[in-house]
Amino acid sequence: MATKPASTIAYGVFGPYVESPADDYVAIMGESSGTRRLASVKLALEADPDNIEALVAKAAYITSDKEYRLGVLKHAVKVGAKLWAPVEKAYGKEMSWWDFPGTRPYMRAIHALGQACEEAGDLATAKHCYESLVRMSARDPMGARFALERMPMEQGASMWV
Repeated sequence: MATKPASTIAYGVFGPYVESPADDYVAIMGESSGTRRLASVKLALEADPDNIEALVAKAAYITSDKEYRLGVLKHAVKVGAKLWAPVEKAYGKEMSWWDFPGTRPYMRAIHALGQACEEAGDLATAKHCYESLVRMSARDPMGARFALERMPMEQGASMWV
């Protein structure tokens, strides 16, 4: 049985980005709503089962099964971590996560996982997600610090990462 082609990292004028066999469907997904968007999510995942943007969109549709939703988001973050690890290693401390638009789907996956974990009561994982986002981009364009501020603090812990 042949395996489907997977997402890969490519380099363009705006830095590294994810190239996927599902890119055409993801573009339609981003411009659509309702059943057309849902159909695009399904087609994107058929083209590339590990497409981060499609996985995050799929998770947004899962409202009744919180464990399944968490599983989809954890998978998206795992895929992103694997894809971006070599890039992060190559750039080192100079890695400018948010400044490379191609990294944003991965960062959105981490943020969505943090929110889902927070809703499910898994505050330790939620906190880890939010702290990761702050480390990735000190400017905090996703508002992870606000999420950390509303979480209960551990005795003796600092509010700032």
